[in-house]
Amino acid sequence: MKDKQIIVLVHGFNKSQSDMSGLKAYLTEIGYHCLTVNLPTRFGSLNDCTNVMQSQLAKLLSKVEYQKIHFVGHSMGGLIIRSFLARNNLSCIGRCVFIACPNKGSCLADKVHKFFPPALNILKSLNELRTDGLEIPPPRNIPYPEIGVIAGNKSNLALGVFLNKENDGRVEVDFTRIEGMTDITVQPYGHKEIHYQPDIARLVDEFLTTGRFN
Repeated sequence: MKDKQIIVLVHGFNKSQSDMSGLKAYLTEIGYHCLTVNLPTRFGSLNDCTNVMQSQLAKLLSKVEYQKIHFVGHSMGGLIIRSFLARNNLSCIGRCVFIACPNKGSCLADKVHKFFPPALNILKSLNELRTDGLEIPPPRNIPYPEIGVIAGNKSNLALGVFLNKENDGRVEVDFTRIEGMTDITVQPYGHKEIHYQPDIARLVDEFLTTGRFN
């Protein structure tokens, strides 16, 4: 039953837990118990964000009963989930959905490193998001949790002009792919809007329920 399944929703770079409120509202309405975390994604490193998530989640989970725990992340939120799962072996792990997540790094972070390197001293996570600097170990759970990837291909943001391949204005579709993923779907949305869409929420539910995007 969905009311015995928890979904942890993790926001992306330079956002807060409120950015996942729309997705939370839909998934709560159809029966899931959703939790959100508030992470220092603007100035904190990936390790900083993972530490805060671990602390917050321990407190949140101590207050609820559940049979399965799923993870859904937007953008950098997916990388934080990956980092968290690389540290923790969860006996009741469910499935993961990564929405517009730069699993292979960000070409835009590469360009910041090339043209504005001082910015990386302030925005620490951008340095880790470089395509040659992103190293996250695999999940500790064996077998690995099933992973669904939702990518966008509507390049409606100004920075999208700096990307060469199909992209959502921030992340190229090819860079959302991750080794061992179960399924992937590409949807006609931009990076900032994709996780607000009702049909994306339905796709999340579909994958968490069946392990596939149908």
